[in-house]
Amino acid sequence: MARLKYPAMAALLALALLVLPLFASAALAAGSVDGSRQCSVAISVPDDMPELATTPVTVSLYRVASMGDDGSLAATDRFASLDLNGAAYEDLDAAALADKAVACVTASASAEADATSTVTGTATMAGLAPGLYLIMASPASTASATYTFSPSLVPLPTWDDVSQSWVYDNVEVELKASVSDRMASLEIVKTLKTMDASLGNPTFVFDVKAELDGKVVYANVAAVSFDMAGKKSVVLADCIPVGSTVTVTEAYSGASYHATTAQSQTITIGADDLAPQVFFENEPTGDRKHGTGIENAFSKGDGGWQLEQRTADTQEVAA
Repeated sequence: MARLKYPAMAALLALALLVLPLFASAALAAGSVDGSRQCSVAISVPDDMPELATTPVTVSLYRVASMGDDGSLAATDRFASLDLNGAAYEDLDAAALADKAVACVTASASAEADATSTVTGTATMAGLAPGLYLIMASPASTASATYTFSPSLVPLPTWDDVSQSWVYDNVEVELKASVSDRMASLEIVKTLKTMDASLGNPTFVFDVKAELDGKVVYANVAAVSFDMAGKKSVVLADCIPVGSTVTVTEAYSGASYHATTAQSQTITIGADDLAPQVFFENEPTGDRKHGTGIENAFSKGDGGWQLEQRTADTQEVAA
């Protein structure tokens, strides 16, 4: 009986030598990328921006690199300057690489994307060859806000450590978004019916205040000077948040002129009109007084509201 022990052990060893290569082949197959299989990506907007979930966002994908069967990356022709050198995705600085890839797209004579879709909340983009993709989303606006998106990268397929396999379908990506107030302009239009040139060039000064949700979000003064009768305007450009209630008051009507329209006008700036106008009209009073003006322009920067004095014939006031 003792002699039977060694043949049995030899048989077990032979069986092990036969089975182990089979397991190794299976493991290798599980860890290899199937270059013939197409991939898909499910793109969504951030959960904490519910207003964006109903806003169409145009998303474009650019194939930055092809992917070898071991997951190594090789830059495509358009992105050859990135010189990936066969790196794996996890070894890359994804944020820095995304910025460089955007520069390649911008500099390219042909900026055609490999895939484009409109994402409203979420959308799936399919039929994608294995590789590394740059995701670029165009800015989107709601009634009161503007959303911009940071570029990002996604490898397709993506390796899943839990299942120890490549995921080809519905790889989930959430767009990286930031939000800011949507800004509008305001044009103050002044009409001077008649003018007595002997009294000098008259100046008309306006006080502008915008409020939103009970807070002052913009305050400035603007002025218009005339050297002849007619119509002139001053534009407050891209500096008033949409949804604001704006009050424009004619604070100074010239030394020898008076307003023939209401001294103060109030409007609410809506998303359907990002460059509204308010109208004022003046005519001579008959008094013989000379007058001109200096405009105090207030602009809001990092240090708060700043005062700038300038002649009143400036036709545009920036925020």
